Amino acid sequence: MMKWLPSNRSSNRNAVCCLFTVAACLTTFHAAAQSAETRPAGDKHPGLSAVVLKLISTSERATARLEGPPDIPSIVLKGHEGTIWRVAFSPDSKRLVSASSDKTARIWDVATGEEQAVLRGHKNKVNTAAFSPDGQRVVTASGVPWKEQETDNTARIWDVESGKEQAVLRGHTAWIESATFSPDGQRILTVSRDSTARIWSAEDGKELVVLGGEDVAVESAMFSSDGARVVTASTDTARVWDVESGKELLVLGGEKKSVRKAVFSPDDTLIVTTSWDKRTVSLWDAATGKQTAALVGHKGGVQKAVFNPDSTRLITMDLNWARVWNVPQARKAKGGMVLGRTLEGSRNIQSISFRSDGTRFVMLAGMGYTVTVGDVATGKKLAELRHVTYWIHDAVFSPDGTRVATAVGDKTIRIWDAESVRAREPSSQPASREAEPE
Repeated sequence: MMKWLPSNRSSNRNAVCCLFTVAACLTTFHAAAQSAETRPAGDKHPGLSAVVLKLISTSERATARLEGPPDIPSIVLKGHEGTIWRVAFSPDSKRLVSASSDKTARIWDVATGEEQAVLRGHKNKVNTAAFSPDGQRVVTASGVPWKEQETDNTARIWDVESGKEQAVLRGHTAWIESATFSPDGQRILTVSRDSTARIWSAEDGKELVVLGGEDVAVESAMFSSDGARVVTASTDTARVWDVESGKELLVLGGEKKSVRKAVFSPDDTLIVTTSWDKRTVSLWDAATGKQTAALVGHKGGVQKAVFNPDSTRLITMDLNWARVWNVPQARKAKGGMVLGRTLEGSRNIQSISFRSDGTRFVMLAGMGYTVTVGDVATGKKLAELRHVTYWIHDAVFSPDGTRVATAVGDKTIRIWDAESVRAREPSSQPASREAEPE
């Protein structure tokens, strides 16, 4: 290990040597990344493509080292002509859909990397894409925030096998951020910058219900697992709505505050809300609207919240850090405050998703160049998938937990073999919190 000790000349010489070592490491890593581009899909030669460069520094020392996590085979999907913003697997994990600024979405065969369909029709960039629960259809959403440019503001339904457009969902007056199918596949929920969420028929694209508007500016929306309710986050609070009638059922909390996300737990018994200005996370009884716990510890506005599949763990994210919470313990708090544990490697977080068994998470962090696979129980990092040159815009687990897909800034998608991630034995100790900001 090389150390920098600025208090004497010999340590200054060590510092110079360390700089040269870092430069050499960067050169080697760049060459490795280039060679990885030409390596055949499925080639299991360990090579240098798995090498990860880390520069770890504190006020006392700086060390540079190359780490070689296990070789993680991947295939590269090429075809898009613009930035890829979102990727999503089909429920059976056999297909992938991607949404791009080239105004298309594309459907891919996960095993072979073959492009199966190009979904053309949107006039602007495609912001999001998602499969129906049966995997037979895809919904996409489009639009741009720039007023000087004509914007699409539509969602569209597509047939997966043929790639043909089935319906256009028109009604929003600003760009659409998200579009998802209901659990039974009969409805579609969209959220737009026009301050509304809307529910549509998935059969003919007819608008059924408008949620929010002038008095209630909707930031996010989500179906309950049974499809009977929708929870929305608004500029003032969170609300629960009846899907059939559009009637408001619950208002969560009397204190008005900016709520960024409101999410049902998979078992539909809880709702979690995150606040931007209050830096708080709250758990609510989904039936009564009563607050059951306040989750404290974030030092910045909380943007996102994700439950694991069995509703026992919750991950929340601010701009810099992610925390994992034990939900059964939080329930026992009965409205009291609960402190969560910081996830290792969670700096500058973009997104997090769980593996289907709830034991692993995949986190896009580290200024957009690094995807971390970690252990949920301990918060420890198990492996990194890093791109040396381009930003990574999205990272998700396949439903069967065997693959991770990343959307890379070079207009490609990489599908990684999650089974090849080295199973580092999780420590019994919680992740360190020494690096947290004050």
